[in-house]
Order: sequence, then structure tokens, then C-alpha cells
Amino acid sequence: MGKTQVDEAYRQFLINLVGNPIFHRFQVECKEDYLDIFRDFEIKKRDIAPDNDNKVTIRIPSSLKEIFEDESGKDLRKAIMQTKYSNEVSLTGDKLRINASVMKSLFSNAIQSTVSHVKELMKDKIVRSISSILMVGGFSESKMLQHAIRTSFPNVRIIIPYEAGLVILKGAVVFGHSPSSVSHRVCKYTYGIAKTVPFDSEKHDIRKRIEIDYIFDKYVEIGEFVALHVATTEYGYLPSSESQSAIGFKIYASTQKSPMYVTDDGCVKLGNVSVNILDKTVPRGERSVYFSMTFGGTEIEVTAREERTGNITKAIINFLG
Repeated sequence: MGKTQVDEAYRQFLINLVGNPIFHRFQVECKEDYLDIFRDFEIKKRDIAPDNDNKVTIRIPSSLKEIFEDESGKDLRKAIMQTKYSNEVSLTGDKLRINASVMKSLFSNAIQSTVSHVKELMKDKIVRSISSILMVGGFSESKMLQHAIRTSFPNVRIIIPYEAGLVILKGAVVFGHSPSSVSHRVCKYTYGIAKTVPFDSEKHDIRKRIEIDYIFDKYVEIGEFVALHVATTEYGYLPSSESQSAIGFKIYASTQKSPMYVTDDGCVKLGNVSVNILDKTVPRGERSVYFSMTFGGTEIEVTAREERTGNITKAIINFLG
């Protein structure tokens, strides 16, 4: 995310130099040169640091200069001198010389959004008392970001592993070979099922019908620690009527901590599981079906168990986080 923002800021910088129509034509007609510009930038931006005031030199492909002169009838070097970067950017031959202040400014939005996001996370009581921040991913290798994080969180230990950009990949490989290496996860979403309950005027929206069949029955909530491969508490459910021959469970995830209805904003349906009631001769009150969830690394196993017969139905759904 952060790396993408920096690349986009660099792209906008180039557009400011040559104009959007010209840069678009260059992107369409000279794809290899277009990619080369960003490959060059990818290398150069690794050396951009708060305490480094050296100018940065980036090669400008001749194709971009030719397209600019063909479209505008002007010399690119002279045109740059007429932009807002006249005192900070210069072109000599095919070398674009850029002041360090301009290059550093390309990181501003990405760094600000990253720091703001971490500060927002730190407000949560679960992470409020953490003593360390582990920086991983390609953007974590940026000296600009590292400095901003250290400055913004002076009382927290900042850990930056060697080759931080590869840590996520290495972690995925380790997890693939040894899933038990991760024992718990913090839920990114609230998970539950749709439940039918009698209408309660003190709790429910008056516009709802007599039987509310889309109450969000919560199993785990956002921020909750869940042990992997360990089932949640089982909860029992009864058929809605004597004639009902199966109980269906609709599984939902929500971005809200405690949604009331599965139709609330932020709720998304993940899947269904249905249990046939094999013995329909017993009264409705004795036909309980128990439901539980088991969180794995990337999946949730849902289990519905008919109490009287022991009949078990399972399904696998995607674990969003």
C-alpha cells in the first residue's frame, strides 16, 4: 500500500513535468521505457533518507523527450525550467537531476497515512500496551518510513528484520510447512449466523416483521483472540415449526463489533450449512441442533450437530481475517 502510494506520487511528479496527455501517450506507446523509469526509481528511492540531501539522478528515456517535443513543439529542458520545479529539477542530456526535498516529498502521503493507521490501532486496548513494532514488507525498508515510525512512537521498540520485504513471503512458506507455528489469531471481523427470534418491541426495529429471521447471532467479535483448530462454544437451535425437516445456518462476517441484524452495513454472507432432522417424530423442543465454528489458518470449519441422533454436518468457508 505505502509503496504503491509513493510510486503514484512519482508518477504524478512526472506528469507535472510533461503534462498528462503526453505522459499517457508515452505510457501506451513506449511500455518498456515506461517500466524502466519506475525500475530506476525503485532503486534510487532506497537511498532517500531524512539525513540525505544529495540530489537524485534519474535517466529520462529519449522516447519521452521525443514525444514531448512532438506534442508540444518545445524543448523539454527549457519546459521544465518553466514549471514549479524550476529551482529544484534540471535536465542535462538524458539525466534528470532532482533535489532531495522533492524526492522526500513523494513519501509524505504514504508515511502520513501509515503513521495515522498505526496510531489508530494503538488506541485499541488490545494493542495499547505493546512494547515492540515489527516492520515487514517492502515499504518497511524505506529509511523515510523507518524514521517516521521511530519518531512517532519513541517509547516503542522498532524491529526491522533483515530483508523486511521478503519476511511476509518467508512467513507464508513457514506457515505452509508448519501450520501449527501460528496458534492464535486476532479476528479482523465479527463472525456469526442469522438467527430467528420473536419480535421484541424494546429491542427490534418496529419495521421488522413478527418473526425476526435475520438477527446476527455473534460467535466471535472483532479484536477477539481465537485459538486455531479449537472449536468455539456450541450453541443450540430449535426448528421454527413442528413440520420443519431441516435447519439451515447462514454464516456471516461483519466489520461491526456487535451488529444487530445480518442486513446491517458491513455484514457479508460467507456461506450456508443445512442439517436434516432425521427423527421428526419427537416434539419440536427435543430436536436441538448445535452449531460451532473452528478457525483454521485460512478457513473456518463450521459444524452442525443434531443432538438426538448425533448426525454431524460440516462445511468449510473462507476465513476473511
